[in-house]
Amino acid sequence: MKDIKLICFDLDKTLIKQNSWCELNFALGISREEDETLFQ
Repeated sequence: MKDIKLICFDLDKTLIKQNSWCELNFALGISREEDETLFQ
């Protein structure tokens, strides 16, 4: 972790077209239902 210099989120779809928040949640193993609950 010492080599990591920057972590960023593309919240307005400038860099990627997918929703970066959803992609992060799914990568962490959060289901679509859990994602919706967290969003609400």
